[in-house]
Amino acid sequence: MAVYNPILLKCYNQLNMNWKNWPYWLRGGVIGGGVALVSTLLSALFCDTLDFLCLILSLPTLPLFPFVEVLSSSPNNLLQVVVPVVTLIVWVVVGFFIGMLVGFVKKKKSSP
Repeated sequence: MAVYNPILLKCYNQLNMNWKNWPYWLRGGVIGGGVALVSTLLSALFCDTLDFLCLILSLPTLPLFPFVEVLSSSPNNLLQVVVPVVTLIVWVVVGFFIGMLVGFVKKKKSSP
């Protein structure tokens, strides 16, 4: 497809970015959020009892343990929604910061 309009060309290039062309902070956020999302979905589907698989799948919720007392005071239905959403947000932000750090280190190494 030939695009000659500079504005349309820029939009076309933005929509067709490969994973390798993404900034490191965005890659980190997608990876962090993806791991948290998959872990939360798998634990919701397969964890009825406390066993080794459920322990492994609940590892992404570890940053929430300091807030368990605050979250446990809310109704049970709200807790089932709040914990996965907050877990996803926390891991996306952690992924952003790790990605920014990786990008900073790689840029520093490539500079003469």
